[in-house]
Amino acid sequence: MALQTSQDTTARLNAEALHGTIFITDNLPFLKALDTESIDLICIDPPFGKKQTFTGNLKPPLSKDEQRIEQELMESWGVNDPDSAYELGLEYPDQAGTTASFQDIWNFRVRVSKDWLDALEGVNPAAWWLIQSTRYTHGDSHASYIAFMVERMIEIRRVLKPTGSVYLHCDHDANAYLRQMMDAVFSPDNFRNEIVWSYRTGGVSKKYWPRKHDTLLFYVKSNSYSHNPLQERVQYDRPFFTTQIDPKGDYYADVYVRDVWDNIKPLINVSGERTGYPTQKPQALAKRIIEASSNPGDIVLDCFAGCAYVPVAAELTGRKWIACDMSPRAWTIIRRQFHKHPDLGILTEGELASEGIETRLEHADRVIRVRGPQNLPTRTTPDAPEPMRLSTLPEPEFRQRPHETSDEIWQAFVDEWGTRCWYCGTDKPANRRELQLDHIEPNKRDGTNDDCFNRALACAPCNGDKSDRLSVEETINLALEVGRIATPALRDEALAGFHARHEWAKDRWERIKPNRMDI
Repeated sequence: MALQTSQDTTARLNAEALHGTIFITDNLPFLKALDTESIDLICIDPPFGKKQTFTGNLKPPLSKDEQRIEQELMESWGVNDPDSAYELGLEYPDQAGTTASFQDIWNFRVRVSKDWLDALEGVNPAAWWLIQSTRYTHGDSHASYIAFMVERMIEIRRVLKPTGSVYLHCDHDANAYLRQMMDAVFSPDNFRNEIVWSYRTGGVSKKYWPRKHDTLLFYVKSNSYSHNPLQERVQYDRPFFTTQIDPKGDYYADVYVRDVWDNIKPLINVSGERTGYPTQKPQALAKRIIEASSNPGDIVLDCFAGCAYVPVAAELTGRKWIACDMSPRAWTIIRRQFHKHPDLGILTEGELASEGIETRLEHADRVIRVRGPQNLPTRTTPDAPEPMRLSTLPEPEFRQRPHETSDEIWQAFVDEWGTRCWYCGTDKPANRRELQLDHIEPNKRDGTNDDCFNRALACAPCNGDKSDRLSVEETINLALEVGRIATPALRDEALAGFHARHEWAKDRWERIKPNRMDI
């Protein structure tokens, strides 16, 4: 126990020391450099697997000062051209300083190695099978994208605290596959919500319903996760018993935020937040996530931080943050976004030599730092246990065609046990309307069978009460409550009698099965 406490303290110190730092690097080596269980909340807006390069026009284009800072930064990392950027796993920004872009094109042969895929089969067979099935259902490109996400999500799960949560932003292109990927890495038991962020901007289509929503997949590390329910004010056009009246005379109610978010507007070109970065999300979206799933002082991570909406939202809500992106232009964007909030008292590296800096430093609380691919954190915790090792997948069991008709089973039961209901013991006429053939394991549930080992004689009232809701014991107890069984002693007798008949039916099936398998 003492050793675990020591490791937890070290992990916290490692992550807290990185507060206010953006790393410009491929996020996989960055994630592997972070301490185990050191992050409280992870909020990411990764590529969506759309097979295209996204380019946005920066507004305004980079100034000469910004171009100089960006150029000096890349040169200090040994990045002088697209080839040297590629070697370090970086996106090389356009040198005119007019655009921000990222590539969302995936090639299985280039991005997925056989050694990694073979290793994944041993560590997380569910994820391995998902990648293989994605190749069949959607092609190698989509499978490559899912493999990219699996590799990073395994590390994301490792660095998340037991009390932590992760939100994954996606759209219709890969939503179904990413949901299965999250189940494979985090387990279906740790799924909490599929949140719909709904909006009305953008184009329309006459060929299909206009696509006006994104999805946020919300998973947790364990049942000990932090969550702060949020409320929103909803207006109504007429009063309800829960509504109030505001000074304007409108009816409203304060209700808990549901899993459809339709009151957060997407960014438009005239928005004060707009950077020109493609697929940029509003800070209000990140603020809602951060306020609900973390507490002041917690550490928030965004490892796809190109448009900087998560770091700024974290700062505005009193959280600590760490960011990572593979494009050096993300540093320019994050500097711009923090400059729009002078009240935060924040400066960024690169402006410390500017004129008048001493005066500005007097009012600055912190300086935000940037680190390149050669300056990753030093991991202080040992390797974590394997993320998800599942048991060997058993052979599937299929529902078999029954080897007897219902009439044959009913007659065999009557010949052996007479015409009494197996549940309440009431004697009934020898016809199938009064004395019915029930499924012990209800027919509406998976895995049921129509053969005699899953059948019982039931009067119409008991069969109706049991339906697909009650167990055998619950059905017999209900018969006692409504008077079809007179006393508790007779109830016990009925239960024992049912089990004896059921055992007989199972033995009967084993006796006749060898003679019926060829039917």
